[in-house]
Amino acid sequence: ITLKSPICRIYNNRNDIQVLLKTNPLFVYESMYVETVELFYKICKGTQRGPCQNIEFIYPGTKWCGPGNIAKNYSDLGVYRDEDICCREHDHCTRTLETGQCYFNLCNTSPYTRSHCECDGKFQQCLNKVNTSTAHTLGVIFFNIVKVMCFKEECLFG
Repeated sequence: ITLKSPICRIYNNRNDIQVLLKTNPLFVYESMYVETVELFYKICKGTQRGPCQNIEFIYPGTKWCGPGNIAKNYSDLGVYRDEDICCREHDHCTRTLETGQCYFNLCNTSPYTRSHCECDGKFQQCLNKVNTSTAHTLGVIFFNIVKVMCFKEECLFG
């Protein structure tokens, strides 16, 4: 899978993959479950249709990682427990802008809820601390593919 914007490709031919790995030594190889590959395929298709396509999914093995959640209650976590804790914490950010909502002169016209930059920073730190391939994948999806912009207040006058 290549996740470099604006190109997103999935390679499933062993010969193509071997050539890519030889010519690009910085590529990271990781075997994945079929469900994960299907999820990336769905995301890749969504990024090629444009940023207005809202991709609805909960990351396999989690209950909080994606728009909304599928948890029965606050303590209900998926098999990727630590990653789910990061997503749950981010979902409970108290400073958000829903689609169409305005805060002073800042209006969220994107199809995604925007969180305060402090919440996004904590989310990124949490995923980095978990330090698994799943946490890395979730970070790539949120920060590099979907690219939801955060917001912060700044004092413009002295």
